[in-house]
Amino acid sequence: MKENEINNINEQQKIWSYLKDYRTIYGNDKDIAYIDCTREYTFEEAYNEWDRYARAFSGLGITQNNKSRAALCTAIVVESMFCYFGLNMTGAEVSMFSYPDFLPGGNWKTMIEKEKITDLIISDIMVTPSLWKEIQREKKNLGLKNVILLHTKMGGPATGPAELVYNEFNYHALRRFPGTYFMNDLLEKYRNTPICYGSYSDDNIGAIAHTSGTANGTRKPIIFSEFDFNHCLATGSKMVTSEIMNVQKRFLATLDLSSVQSFTSYLSYFALGVTTIFTFFGFMHPKYINAVAYYKVGNCFASSFIIDKWLERKELENLDLSGLDQVTFGGSYVSESSWERYKKFFADRGFKGMFTRGYGMSEVMVNAFVKVGDGDTMGQPVDANLIRIKDEDDGKFYRLDEGPRIGILHMSGSSVCRNTFDGEKLFDYVVIDGINFICTNDMIKIEDDGSLVFVGRADKYFVNNEGRRFDSGFVEAQISRHPLINECAVAPILEKRIHDTVPVLYVVPEKTSKDPAEDTRQALVDVYIKEKKLSADNIPVQFVLVDELPLNQNGKIDVYRITRERLQGDTYDIKPLRENGDLSDIKIEHVDKLSTMVASVPEGMENSGSAFNIFELFN
Repeated sequence: MKENEINNINEQQKIWSYLKDYRTIYGNDKDIAYIDCTREYTFEEAYNEWDRYARAFSGLGITQNNKSRAALCTAIVVESMFCYFGLNMTGAEVSMFSYPDFLPGGNWKTMIEKEKITDLIISDIMVTPSLWKEIQREKKNLGLKNVILLHTKMGGPATGPAELVYNEFNYHALRRFPGTYFMNDLLEKYRNTPICYGSYSDDNIGAIAHTSGTANGTRKPIIFSEFDFNHCLATGSKMVTSEIMNVQKRFLATLDLSSVQSFTSYLSYFALGVTTIFTFFGFMHPKYINAVAYYKVGNCFASSFIIDKWLERKELENLDLSGLDQVTFGGSYVSESSWERYKKFFADRGFKGMFTRGYGMSEVMVNAFVKVGDGDTMGQPVDANLIRIKDEDDGKFYRLDEGPRIGILHMSGSSVCRNTFDGEKLFDYVVIDGINFICTNDMIKIEDDGSLVFVGRADKYFVNNEGRRFDSGFVEAQISRHPLINECAVAPILEKRIHDTVPVLYVVPEKTSKDPAEDTRQALVDVYIKEKKLSADNIPVQFVLVDELPLNQNGKIDVYRITRERLQGDTYDIKPLRENGDLSDIKIEHVDKLSTMVASVPEGMENSGSAFNIFELFN
């Protein structure tokens, strides 16, 4: 019955009004929609907040009539949702920025220029006084009409005393700057201003999200229409209400709005009457786990990065997770040995629910791979009809039901991002059977039972002028699976003697390892020699032992930071030994430190007279 009611809702309308129509089907508007630290809002109160913010934006002229495009960069707070819906009501387009964009060396100025941003709304905790001075200096040069600071009071179990003090201290420091505007002041100033409503059009941009390091690069714009979001909401909500997700009554927000998957989840849960809980910093904060029991959360997000941190904290030994129904893992690959440790962490604290692991891409809103339980697979797609595998041998595209093979994954979805932006072409679709697909550049293997296994990145390799290739994506995938390795990443290091970039393997060994260097050597021997999972031509020149690998804001390993920050650790040269031309053993030799003068170079490159090029090492 409800599905028929949903199908009767017109998807060609503004997102805020579509969501309100959807909400009439599910639940009571007096129920709790949002919990933010210590504050609660019913659905009815949330609607009132949308109106308040829309009045302020109307008074400021951030409207469709003025062709406004606002950059929204906020913490994981309820005000971010109020801002978004207020902007959608006035018809202003919204681009979702993220905290790292405003860190030193961040891309915020370039993004504002490229995306033709007219107004900026940013959480004040992200803005130091020195950054605020820079933003004010650049405001005119960047063509910004309004720059608004968003202040939110912290609280609850997922923040600490130092953060509470800093948040208020920074707020009052910023208030002393002339020409500074805070959202709470503007809400009061424009509280009686009539709302200047925007109108629906098929050309309207619902939101500009940004890639997290997948098929089309890192921090590049991906464009979704309002119809895309509405259609995604209808499709995604059916997925949320499936048997796998039906146990949830409260959902713990994990990432900011710049993650399109998280944002669409927040829309779906709101539509279905599920309470969404905001904890300011989300899953990247060590105290995130405290919010699970405190708020009686049904589902929480986790990653290897954050659970490794939890394992080191003695005060979590008595944590009660018995009320948790589901734990969802995302981000990078998790080795089977790590997976066992993570399951034990939850089981020891009373968890008896379900583990799921997911795979998706920002450019495709809904279609994704969902995996339940154990096993080294990616799982099964939500809709197999929207998946194709390109066989590199014959160049043809195959459906998943056409048998086992290895190939490059192509995905589509009920809502796919646009490939043009302000008249500029961003990327090419791959059109298969009349449907727009996006190449993920992930090499996958279809097993006999139909399960999918991640093999490696198809576009992550070095290639020289003579065509020699080093498949770093495959190396990362296979070595990270070894039980002696927690996680790893291949990074390019410049070798000055041959004027070339060579592959260096960064390794986080298993925590219980007594001899990490020897364990890494053994993992290399197993993968390259005993199991022959990788070609002997694909051996890195060095490995570096580190405690952890840097992650980007979406929980993925950030190879850019490894190379930019010159991550250091115990370093070993990798020395392949051969008999009759075949790889027979691998020796290692400790060196003082990683530098741009590595002690060995890849086999066959010793006398190279030409510089190598990095060819699409990072997508």
